[in-house]
Amino acid sequence: IASFSSGGVAFDGRVKPDLVAPGVGLATAAAGGQGYATVTGSSAAAAVVAGAAALVAEARPTLTARELKSALVGSGGRLLRAGLALPVTAQGGGLVDPIHAATAEIAVQPATLAFGRAEDADWSTTTTITVRNVSSRPLTMSFGLVPEASGTELAFSADPAGLTLEPGEAKDVAVGVSANGAEPPAGAGGL
Repeated sequence: IASFSSGGVAFDGRVKPDLVAPGVGLATAAAGGQGYATVTGSSAAAAVVAGAAALVAEARPTLTARELKSALVGSGGRLLRAGLALPVTAQGGGLVDPIHAATAEIAVQPATLAFGRAEDADWSTTTTITVRNVSSRPLTMSFGLVPEASGTELAFSADPAGLTLEPGEAKDVAVGVSANGAEPPAGAGGL
């Protein structure tokens, strides 16, 4: 992750960025068509993501724009440093991976969730996601929470806790998170 990359939690509690892409020293055509140059910046990374999205859209022309975003965010490769995953607030869904996105079997709306700030030990919230089978085969799945840090005192619920979807079928799932009776750590933000 470059030093100029944005990251953290947006005002609405969502993690930013949704995913990351190479953005340092990218080869490109020089201005005026005279040879090649390199570019660095978040705009260069955005162009890489746009290119990945175009490739996935070409491979999966039936995906809607929201399903395409879900496939890209949900298939990102987790970035590691010293063998440990970088925080979600630095990499979102991970490194853009158009090959895995082109073979995604589910699309979730919204592609990312924000549950807000845990204010006290009794804090809890629920939101609804829509899960769609975008594959050509029936899929059975279940839902769970994978805490980013040890010692995270959260309880997770999903209703239903699992489901089976036929190709093209979509169902809503109520996702709940609570502080599980523990005081939130100082500076706790969105989940």
